[in-house]
Amino acid sequence: MAPLDKITEIAQHFAGLSTKPGDVVIDATAGNGLDTFFLAKKVGKGGKVYSFDIQKEALQKTRDRLSNAGLNQRVELIHTGHEDMATYVTEKVSVVMYNLGYLPGGNKEITTKSYTSIRSLEQALNLLKNSGLVTIVLYPGHEEGCLECKEIISYTANLAANDYLVYHLQVTNRPGNPPELLLIKKTFS
Repeated sequence: MAPLDKITEIAQHFAGLSTKPGDVVIDATAGNGLDTFFLAKKVGKGGKVYSFDIQKEALQKTRDRLSNAGLNQRVELIHTGHEDMATYVTEKVSVVMYNLGYLPGGNKEITTKSYTSIRSLEQALNLLKNSGLVTIVLYPGHEEGCLECKEIISYTANLAANDYLVYHLQVTNRPGNPPELLLIKKTFS
């Protein structure tokens, strides 16, 4: 089992428990390709990963990571914002992963925004299979990330309790505003 020292590792752990070979899944924020790569291995040859990002640089990094492992055929890289996912994905999905904020090593002025992330999340919840899972890594350590974190937590706190279980994981013994994790489990069909 992989170490669970980082919030992103915990997100992958839970996403992995909800993904099986042949599944269709979404990486809503490709970034450096770590979640896309992880999901591509989990879905196997018969599965599919839709991976979204607004930055060509992020998609190229993801493409390179996949190519080096021979996983390109399992992934569709889509150069658009995650708020357009329902335009590209029509089948039901087992998992949707978000790693919000800005591209590590990239331009910190290009960051996810709460209004597009919530629009995307609404679509993700509609695409989710019964017992499917959404993971959202939030970064409240910068101004836009703090606003996005508050608004997404508020939005998810108001999801119907009969339809979804929402878990909120925080590191409480680190200084500053460390990343947080939301897990949303769909509980109806």
